[in-house]
Amino acid sequence: MRILLLLIILGSFGAVSCTKSHPASAAIQDSLYGERASFVIQDNFNFSMYSTGITTTGYADTLAGAGPFTVLAPVNTGWAGTQWSIYFIGYPLGTWSSTFLNDIFNYSILRGRYSFDSLPLGDNQPIPTYGGFHVWVSKYVSGTDTVVTVNGAPLTGVDIPTSNGLIQAVSLLLNPEETHSITDWVKNFPDLTMFAVALTRVGADSLLTKGGPWTVLAPNNTAFVQAAWMGLGISTVDSLLTADTAVLGPLVRGHIIPGSRRFLNDFDRWLAAPGDTVMVTALNGEQVRYFQEQAGWGILPDHFLGGSGQGTPGGIPSANSNQVEDKYRYQADIPSENGVLHVIDQVLQP
Repeated sequence: MRILLLLIILGSFGAVSCTKSHPASAAIQDSLYGERASFVIQDNFNFSMYSTGITTTGYADTLAGAGPFTVLAPVNTGWAGTQWSIYFIGYPLGTWSSTFLNDIFNYSILRGRYSFDSLPLGDNQPIPTYGGFHVWVSKYVSGTDTVVTVNGAPLTGVDIPTSNGLIQAVSLLLNPEETHSITDWVKNFPDLTMFAVALTRVGADSLLTKGGPWTVLAPNNTAFVQAAWMGLGISTVDSLLTADTAVLGPLVRGHIIPGSRRFLNDFDRWLAAPGDTVMVTALNGEQVRYFQEQAGWGILPDHFLGGSGQGTPGGIPSANSNQVEDKYRYQADIPSENGVLHVIDQVLQP
């Protein structure tokens, strides 16, 4: 009996010893662990800037998890090819605010496996992000090609497989969707203070808080200051607060396009050739003109003219390294839950 008891005890110690010397971690059990999104991104030079970003923010660990995830990973040229590039000239990732970085990379991850190749044709189809907002995916035929865009940015690679989901290679770094309404975004963007005052003055702020979708062309503060030549008394905050709403109302509504969410690519794809014009109807009933201007050194993109067809066309302002951090962002294709906003550098003349 004592011998039997001793054998049982020794057997128990042996079992425990065996368990300790051969840990069965998830990494060992999962033979495809090294093919998860985090590692596929790290191993692809075209995603090296995105890889640095997810490492800095901790999302590399997230994307090494079980998932499934769909990752919207901008290729390296997508960071340098827009006004975001100003960040990388004098402000490396390590100097960005953690909140701002988190917004960018949180927005680039979709919770679930979404095959964009399998999506039906359609404009700005909503897909929920890891953080609870949406990206807007369009799929359309252009000539003999099928084009897929996210928030207007064309994909350069579709449905790149990983063991825990898919990667979509995006041609541009996306502005994150951070607000539920365009009004919220306007009122929190320092360079749109005067436009926010104008919206409130004519009651359009409440309109853009709900409903939609809306496409809004928002003149920045400099645009209002430069609009003194119009003689409408809108070049200071004080003058906006006392402006005749019968005049200010149509002007403000001429910057709001109802019933559609139009990223710049949505305008571009309807241009047959440089020099053509796309006409859309604004909330004041007048036509807003969108065109790309042909210059001696090339094409000047993304120009808007108001209903009169007069005045200086409004374009997308350039980033400035002296501006506050939030203004480094690319100032077009700014999404919200009820529309999209483009900052422009001129007040459109109705």
